[in-house]
Amino acid sequence: YELYAGLSYKIISGKIWYSPDFANAGESAWYGELNAGIPLPAEFALNLHAGYNFGDYWKPENSDDLYDAFYDYSVGIGRSFGHFDFEVKYIDGSDLKNTDCSRSGVECIDDVLSSESKAFFSVSTTFPWSKADE
Repeated sequence: YELYAGLSYKIISGKIWYSPDFANAGESAWYGELNAGIPLPAEFALNLHAGYNFGDYWKPENSDDLYDAFYDYSVGIGRSFGHFDFEVKYIDGSDLKNTDCSRSGVECIDDVLSSESKAFFSVSTTFPWSKADE
């Protein structure tokens, strides 16, 4: 299980996450994040994110610093159209040597576990739609 607590004020929010047994590995882990959604003209938004992973899971014994604590961040532009939210963003952070396909020698399928930077596009919606939302 995971526990989290968060606070938000206007365009800024923050959360802290905790898992006493992260990934069923018997080690605890923490994740802290800060987010901001800055309104732009034409109903667009600049979305900013910064996160940091730390805790026992990220520093296991004899790991040769393969895990080590790491950070991530993203910068994106988003806009809603009707019931749908669209966003394109750039995601990066410190490299996780043990999951980085190009450096670890681990065979990856389409770089799913890669910690390299990426451009990401998403479309999302929430159900059920109500007639009042139209």
